[in-house]
Amino acid sequence: MRLSFILCLLLLSACNPALKDAQKSFQAGQFNTAAQKLKEHLQEHPDDLEALSLKAQIAFHTQGPAAASAILGPLATQHQHPAIIKAQADILQKLKQWDQLAQTGSQSELENYISAPANLYLKERTQWLLYRKLQRQQPILAKQLLTTLQEQTEDPTIQQLVAWESLPPQQWEQLLAQYPESSLRPLWYWGLIQAADQQKQVRRKDQLLLKMKQENKDEALNAQLLLTQAESLLTRNPTQSWAYYRTFLEKYPEDIRGREALYTVRAKLIPRLSPQDYRFLAQVAADRYMYQSAWSALSQAGPLSPSERYQLGVYALKANLTDPAQTVFKQLAQQSKGRREGGLAQVRLAEMARKRRAYSEALSTLQQVKSAYGSQSEVMAAALWEEGQTYDMQNRNQERAQVFRQLVETRPDDSQAMSALWFSLWESYLQKDYQNVINSVDHFRSQITGNALESRFLYWQARCYEHMNNPKMAQELFTGLSQGPLTDYYTYRAQERLKVLKKEGEDHFAMRPFRGYQPKAVISRSYATAWEQRLKDPKKPPISAAHELFYLGEDTPLLKLAAHSEDPELRLMRAQLMHQNKQYYAAITQYRSAAQKDSTYLPAAYPLGYFEHIVKEAPKHQLNPFLVSGLIWQESQYKPDIRSWVGATGLMQIMPATGVNIAQKLGLTEYNLTDAPTNIRMGTWYLAHTHETFNGNSLFAVASYNAGAGPALRWQKQFAGLPMDAMAESITYPETRDYVKKVFTGYWIYERLYSK
Repeated sequence: MRLSFILCLLLLSACNPALKDAQKSFQAGQFNTAAQKLKEHLQEHPDDLEALSLKAQIAFHTQGPAAASAILGPLATQHQHPAIIKAQADILQKLKQWDQLAQTGSQSELENYISAPANLYLKERTQWLLYRKLQRQQPILAKQLLTTLQEQTEDPTIQQLVAWESLPPQQWEQLLAQYPESSLRPLWYWGLIQAADQQKQVRRKDQLLLKMKQENKDEALNAQLLLTQAESLLTRNPTQSWAYYRTFLEKYPEDIRGREALYTVRAKLIPRLSPQDYRFLAQVAADRYMYQSAWSALSQAGPLSPSERYQLGVYALKANLTDPAQTVFKQLAQQSKGRREGGLAQVRLAEMARKRRAYSEALSTLQQVKSAYGSQSEVMAAALWEEGQTYDMQNRNQERAQVFRQLVETRPDDSQAMSALWFSLWESYLQKDYQNVINSVDHFRSQITGNALESRFLYWQARCYEHMNNPKMAQELFTGLSQGPLTDYYTYRAQERLKVLKKEGEDHFAMRPFRGYQPKAVISRSYATAWEQRLKDPKKPPISAAHELFYLGEDTPLLKLAAHSEDPELRLMRAQLMHQNKQYYAAITQYRSAAQKDSTYLPAAYPLGYFEHIVKEAPKHQLNPFLVSGLIWQESQYKPDIRSWVGATGLMQIMPATGVNIAQKLGLTEYNLTDAPTNIRMGTWYLAHTHETFNGNSLFAVASYNAGAGPALRWQKQFAGLPMDAMAESITYPETRDYVKKVFTGYWIYERLYSK
C-alpha cells in the first residue's frame, strides 16, 4: 500500500510540468526561477511532499538552514517520504562540506567555492572567511571584498558583520539604531563604553551603561552591568558605587565574581560604610565561605549584641583565627551564662578542645552544657552534635549513634539533624538492623525530602530492602535515584544496583576496562551539527548572529559576548574555546555550579584536560584513563601550577618528598611538578603503586592516594566483610570518604561523556 502511494506521487510529479521544470532549474543553480515555478505547482498541489521537500532545498540555498528547517522540521515529524529524507541528507552533506572548508580551506579553495554556483547563504560566509584571510595577507583585496559584501549581501548576519567591521567603535551607535533586535548589541555597547572611557567622556559612559541596562533582559549581563557601574563610580561617587555593589552581592549570591567584588569593597569603600553595611558584608562574605572577611567586617560593625558576638566567634573559628575565637567564646560563656549564646559558646570551646585532640576536656565541657542547658533545645542539639563528633574521632561508633539519635529526637528541625540521623542509621545498617533503617527513613521522610542527604538516605533504604529480600521496593527506589543529577554519586550507584537486580552481572562499583574515547560531548564548530539539532528540536532558537561567531571563527568577540550571557549554547561555545586554550581551571570554576543543576553543562565542567598525556601514561599501568581524569579533577581541577597549603603540587597534587621517591623509581634526575606531562607521569605511577598495594582494588587505592596507605589498609581489614559500596561509606576519615566519592563520580561522568 505504501509503495503504491509513493509510485503515485512519483507519477504525479513526472506528469506535472511545473514541478519538473522547477527541479531542472534547481539542478542548474537557478534558485529564484525554481522557486517561482514551484510556487505555481504548490498552488494546485499544496500537500505534495516532493514539492515541499524541493521548496525546503530552495529555501536552504536562498535563505539559509533556518528557512529549510522551518519547512522540513514539521514534514519530517509526520512523514517518512523518500523526498523528505533525501532533502535532509542533501542539505546535511552540503553543510558538512562547507564546515570542512571553513576549518581547513586554503585561500584558493575558498575562492573556488565562491566562483562556483553555490548556496548563497554559505557563499557569503565563505566570502567572510576569505576576507579574514586576505585581511592578514592582502589588505587591499580584503577591503575590496568587504565593499562588495556591503553592496550585495542581503543576509542579516553578514550585513551586521560587514557594517560592524566598516565602522570605528566611536560610531557603533549607528549599528544599535540599524539593528534593534541583533544578538550582537551587547558587543557594540561595550565598544562604545570602552571608547567613551578612553576619551574620558564620563557622562556618556554613564548614559550608555544606563541605556544598556534598561534594554537588557539577560540576568548574566545585568550582573556584569552592575559591577561595571559600581567600578566606574568608585572614586567619583562612592555612595552610589556601594549601592551598585550591594545590589550585585544581594541579587547574585552564586556569581563567582562576588568574591572579587568583596575584596574591592574592603579595599576601596570601607570608610564609607555604616554599621549595618558591615553587618551585610559579613553575611554575604560568610555565604561565600570567606570567613576571614566576614570576621573582619563584623568586627567593625560597632557594638555587637550577644548573638552577633557569638557569630563573630564562629567566623573567627572557621577562618582558623584561634586566639580571637577563644577570647570571644570565653567572654560569652561568662557574660551570657544561662542564655543561648553562653551555652553555644561553651559548645564551641568544646569543639576547639576536640580539634586539639583534648577529648576528655571536650566531653567534660559538653556534659556541663547538657546539665545547665537541658531546657534549651538549640543549645542541647549543638552539644549533642559536638559530642557525637568527639566520639567519632575516638572511633566510639555506638556512643556516636546514640547521641545523634538523641539530637534528632530533641530537635528534628535542627540544621545538623539529618546528618545526625544519617550517622545513627549507618550504625544500624552495620549492625544489620535493616528494618530500623527502613522505618526511620519513612518516619523522617518529610525532613529528608529536599535535604542535601536525600539521595544517600534513599539509596541505603533501597539496599536495606535488598537485604530484606524485597527487590521490588529496592528497584522502585533505585529507579527514581537513577534519574537524579549526573553529579550525584548515588545516581550512578543506583544505576549499578539496577543492573545487578536485573541479573546483568556483579556490582563492579566503578571500574571497567577502558574502551577508548571520543570527544562526543565536545561542541563542534559545525553548521551541520547546529542545523541537525534544530531540525530535531523545533523549539530550539534559530542560529543567531551571536552563535555564528563560533562557526565563523570569531573567537574574541564570542568569548566576550558569552562571558555575560545566559544563552546555554553561547555559554557552551565559550567553554569549548576555553578548553581549546587549556583554560580548564577557569572553565571548571565557572561552570561546575551550573553542571550540578543542569547536565547540559557537564562537558563544560568536566573537560578532557591534558588527556593526550593521561591516555599515554595510564595504560602503561593498566589504569583506566578516566579514573585518572576523575582524580585530577578532584585534586586540582586541572590547574598545573596549583599548590596546597601543605605543599602538594600540580595536577595530581604530589607532595615534594613523595615526588623525590617517584623520580628515583622513574629514573628522573630533573623534573618540575608544575609541568603537566611530568606531573601526570609521576602521579599516574603513584596511583598505580597504590593499586599494587591493594591488589588492584581501586576503591582503597584512591583512598590511599588521599589518606596514605596506613589508614587505607586498616579500613580494608576492618570492613572486609562489607560490599564495596558499604566499604566506601564506612571510611572513617570524613575528608577521605568524601574524596573517594567525588573521584569516582568524576570517573563515571567522564565515562558517560567520552567513552566509546
